[in-house]
Amino acid sequence: MEGVPYYRDSEGRDWYDLRYMFQPDTMKVIYDEEGRLLSFAKSAEFMAPTGSITEIPMQNWPPNVSLNGFWRCGPNSIECRVENLDERMAALAEYFEDAAKEHKSVRLALEDWCSDVNWPLIPFPRFANGIVNLAVEKGMDIAEYRLLTLKEAPQ
Repeated sequence: MEGVPYYRDSEGRDWYDLRYMFQPDTMKVIYDEEGRLLSFAKSAEFMAPTGSITEIPMQNWPPNVSLNGFWRCGPNSIECRVENLDERMAALAEYFEDAAKEHKSVRLALEDWCSDVNWPLIPFPRFANGIVNLAVEKGMDIAEYRLLTLKEAPQ
């Protein structure tokens, strides 16, 4: 049909046939050339293979995996790419404690972030430049802040 993508693998096999060949007790994962997760699902039926695809046994699937940018995938594995993520996130939050006492929006953003069931596997909240500058004055590493908020550093 016109306007509908039609996928084939590198050997010319039809994706619409291949998607039913995956094992039922695996997580199907699509990732790009840098290993970033593009999508994942228990069934490949409605997935579009816009990158490489692999399947990972459910017993090897880590809890709280998300498309937040912290996870990387290879042909047979998936892992968080940020070491000591929970410690780093908690340390980052400490730089904003004083601002949270004075600014309701900062306090609410931190409370919401800390109470999320997927903490710390969700990006750190982004704050206005003035609030960030206060944290930098207290010694916060701006590169760490940019990484943990998934905000790209300026080129």
